[in-house]
Amino acid sequence: LILNSTGLTTLSGDLTALTTLSTNTDGGTKLAAGVDITTTGTMTFNDELTLVGASILDADDDIITLKAVSGGAGTENLTVNSGTARTEFDGIVSAIETLTIADSGGVTFDAAVTTNTAVVLTDTADNADIIFTGALTTGTLTTQAQQYDLFLNGGGTIGAATLINTGTLQIGTGTVTTTFDNAISAISQSAITLAGTVTTSNDVITLGDGDTGITLAEDTTLNSGSAALNIGGTLAGNNKNLILNSTGLTTLSGDLTALTTLSTNT
Repeated sequence: LILNSTGLTTLSGDLTALTTLSTNTDGGTKLAAGVDITTTGTMTFNDELTLVGASILDADDDIITLKAVSGGAGTENLTVNSGTARTEFDGIVSAIETLTIADSGGVTFDAAVTTNTAVVLTDTADNADIIFTGALTTGTLTTQAQQYDLFLNGGGTIGAATLINTGTLQIGTGTVTTTFDNAISAISQSAITLAGTVTTSNDVITLGDGDTGITLAEDTTLNSGSAALNIGGTLAGNNKNLILNSTGLTTLSGDLTALTTLSTNT
């Protein structure tokens, strides 16, 4: 099915048993509340997708490509399932309630992602990447104990975060700031990479353990305010600078090596 319109395309009922679906680059596509779309091949939205309520996009084991996705009414939940294939978000995701990646062969968000309630990363193929290139702003970020790699590259503000994926975890690139409004704990990953500033709202930071080492990709600042700051694994400085800011207790449980400079607050 190919939908070509330079105006608004409105879908008011489910689209099922399609081989492929594509839209043109002009106009926009709106899904009425509860509309689900199922294909056995590629699903490509070349225009902005607007949600009115909860919708599911399921391409079986084929690629899903979306441009911008938006909501606004306060009831928009989007669930995306591309099975063993990748899902690509090529534009901004904004003003929806909850975004769920049910299953995928990897996901790339090329722009900012903003949800009012949650981002839920249920399952993705082992060793595949879920990459947030732009800022992630959400009330809750939930991962599962699955062996996918998570890249929070664009900074942003995250409320409560459950970081239990068992692949790798990267927080930050360059000089971006990633803010968590609650305590964060990342100890189940195979490795952690840090860059920029990671900060909490006076909540505990726990990164790494005996099985989870840490590497600095760029100069890094960790701010836990008045709460404890725990570096549980070995840390490879990669000739970068590390600043540890906490007026609580800072605990270092593994070696810190190859740092250019290390400083703590007073």
